[in-house]
Amino acid sequence: MTTITPELSLDAYRGKHILVTGSTGYLANNLIHMLKGIECQITRVARSGKILTLVEGKCNVLDIIGDLTIPALWQQVLPSIDVVFHFAGQANILQATQMPVEDIQHSIIPLLRLLETCRQMHLKPHVVLASSVSLYGYPSQLPVDETCADKPQTIYDLHKLHCEEYLHYFIKHEHVTGCSLRLSNVYGPGVQAGKFYNGLINHAIYCGLQREPIPVHGNGESERDYLFLDDASRAFLAAGLQTNKVNDQVYIVSSGTSHTVNSVIEKVLIGLRNIRGINAEIKTVDIETHSQARDFRSTSSKFYNATGWEPIVDLEQGINLTIAAQ
Repeated sequence: MTTITPELSLDAYRGKHILVTGSTGYLANNLIHMLKGIECQITRVARSGKILTLVEGKCNVLDIIGDLTIPALWQQVLPSIDVVFHFAGQANILQATQMPVEDIQHSIIPLLRLLETCRQMHLKPHVVLASSVSLYGYPSQLPVDETCADKPQTIYDLHKLHCEEYLHYFIKHEHVTGCSLRLSNVYGPGVQAGKFYNGLINHAIYCGLQREPIPVHGNGESERDYLFLDDASRAFLAAGLQTNKVNDQVYIVSSGTSHTVNSVIEKVLIGLRNIRGINAEIKTVDIETHSQARDFRSTSSKFYNATGWEPIVDLEQGINLTIAAQ
């Protein structure tokens, strides 16, 4: 893939210095591999190097392993950086709820250190922040757009919102440029599929491949908006190149189409059977949280109008690509 949008090519990153935080995560890793054929400088920052993947290509990759809450790390990596893709943060909603102070250390302090270092060193990179549509809570009407009120329901959501507000503050005072991308349910190859909090689709595929029954919460009629991983990565790459168009904005990034849990599972079952020869089974389980029963659909019209980005992988194709990659 060489195209980000009809008007933007990956080649636009040629010669740029790019910083990617949370580099062991699936979003960061996928974005980096999209750039591997471009002659650019990528600095990967992570707390641990245990699962940093090898990147072979034209890009030059520098790995920095360390504590993201320490100012010295940011003072080392930020000079000369053009674009920051900030994915670092704790992704487990339950863990954030049980240990909110620790979650601040993982999810908020690294961004604050980054922004404060930019202020102190008079640097001005373009920061694209990963956020979530879960900040809208349980909306009363669909589809959701950026005019809807924020109604965070969890500690995880609260901390995501705090990060957005800190970025807005530093942009307002002209220490950085940037924007926040609120992602819908991202799925695709590389997601930690054994963990349900990393998404229905990947978990269902994982269970099927393990010859385990695929769990369906409740009647399976709740609807969700699912976004394929490559489309999510292209959204970040589009935002990273269009500073003036996206500066100080919050965007929803989604497929714009909702599907019931039952219809999603049916596509997974067909894909498992056709691609892997597996006849998987399902099991009905009780609804554990209100979020498992909510309906959600959103629109990315604002982001499309600003950048030209739109999703190109439909649900069936994305599920089949994910199964084939396992």
